[in-house]
Amino acid sequence: MQIYLNLEGTVLDVSDRYYAVYRDLLEQAGYLPFDKNTYWSLVRVGVDESVIIERTCDSDYIDDYRYDRARLIEDPAYLMLDNLQPDTLEKFRAWQHHHSLVLTTFRKNYTALMAQMEMLGLRDYLSDILVAGAGGDGWEIKKQRIQESLESSANAFVIADNECDILAAHALEIPSIAICAGRRTRSTLKQLAPDLIVKKLEDLSLEDWPALFGQEALRQELYRMNTGMPTNHI
Repeated sequence: MQIYLNLEGTVLDVSDRYYAVYRDLLEQAGYLPFDKNTYWSLVRVGVDESVIIERTCDSDYIDDYRYDRARLIEDPAYLMLDNLQPDTLEKFRAWQHHHSLVLTTFRKNYTALMAQMEMLGLRDYLSDILVAGAGGDGWEIKKQRIQESLESSANAFVIADNECDILAAHALEIPSIAICAGRRTRSTLKQLAPDLIVKKLEDLSLEDWPALFGQEALRQELYRMNTGMPTNHI
């Protein structure tokens, strides 16, 4: 089974990093930022970053903010604020021997990305990391990158906390699981009609998978896990 997991929000709690960059830039420019709860509640209902800053600074600062945010959001000092979502390593350990775990992300600084994966102990569990390039609609970029690595749409699913990955899964006709403890609320994600919604990655278990693939797929999966045989032997 190929399991595609969005990095930010699904695997990593990025709320401290996102807020710290927002707060620091506004304070350095002499503006009063929202408190973290207000800022993050806006992010979680899908309010774009540009709209958030328009509410907290003058219009002539917006372009400078966007430039500086893009420069700082992957700065190693801010990346140190990221934390693994609960039980992530335990899930990866349980899944890695029977599945291909693939991360998807819009990150641009590949060196900083790989350093973070090593520091958090994730790298050895991953089959691949798909870094989506810039340009076009986000979900179309994610769709293209997933499609390039997809072995079989009948043997893959997406786990994500955002619109881009879930829309990409719909376009590729592969199941999707929405995680509502990340960057979007349950009600926001529900509108995207994922195949399954769970609160956190730690809540997802093998028993949930019949909702995605049916009893036959579950039977095959249990067989793989009990025998240790790889996917392509079934």
